[in-house]
Amino acid sequence: MKKSIMQCIASLLIFSAVMFSLTSCGNKDDTQANASTTTETATVTEDASAGDNTSTEPLNQESSTAQNTQTTTQKPSAPSSYEEILAVYTRVMNKAKADAPGFKMKEFQKLPGTSADRKIINGSAFIINNLLTIAGGFMTTEDKAEEIKKDPGSDMKWFPVAKNSKGCLLTDVSAIKDAKYQILSDGNAEITIVLKDESQAEPTPENTNAPLSKVGSMFYPLPVKTVVETAEGVPLLKVENYDFVYHDCTAVLVFNPANDQVIKLDQTMACRAYVKGSLGMSFEAEQEIYNYTKFWDLVY
Repeated sequence: MKKSIMQCIASLLIFSAVMFSLTSCGNKDDTQANASTTTETATVTEDASAGDNTSTEPLNQESSTAQNTQTTTQKPSAPSSYEEILAVYTRVMNKAKADAPGFKMKEFQKLPGTSADRKIINGSAFIINNLLTIAGGFMTTEDKAEEIKKDPGSDMKWFPVAKNSKGCLLTDVSAIKDAKYQILSDGNAEITIVLKDESQAEPTPENTNAPLSKVGSMFYPLPVKTVVETAEGVPLLKVENYDFVYHDCTAVLVFNPANDQVIKLDQTMACRAYVKGSLGMSFEAEQEIYNYTKFWDLVY
């Protein structure tokens, strides 16, 4: 019976640990440069005023004296709506992908064991808690995370959106749970975007710029198929039900608003993994898994 319990818990550990450990391995092992890509640059048209001229003619109307017309550029106001904030985030991130600056990055995970992060629905709580604690030890913690350095002009494969030529592919504003824009004391701007919950989120397929999920349009969730196939590789394991809910996935972008150059980027993915199955005995549990990716010291 003890052997069956250990096998059962081992299968649960596969579901919880494989999700982000494989993601970390991908970042470290893949050293091939991406094929060169052409990134479209968004054009921002600013409203112009013409002194005391109160004409109500459309702004896009061609003027017969355009070559002699002077344009007065007004300082743009800080974006406030979700649409405006997302547009700025997208513009800055796409520019970073195109400019290919040098940067430093690291990725790490956390498998917390608090009652708020772990729920044992069926099975030995004592054994599951201890083994999940051991599983957490195999994840890369922040203090042990490898610092990866990229020189200017290097491939941007693992800079969001990973394996694609765009820095942000999210266009559906309804997927945003919260978004904020603020000017920091040093003059730089900070954008924070939090996404709504999404079950079974998938990453954007490589070199497509065609996201399959809202989370995958900004972040890099591990393919559900990879997790399930790994778990099903355990002999005699029967998976009755599973669910991976990504929630409160957050991107914090700091950039120079004068030139749209990124200063740093922090991305956090939170995933609630639920698994129900059997392997000699039944088991059912939920576990929160956190993945953190940080980019800093960008050099253009």
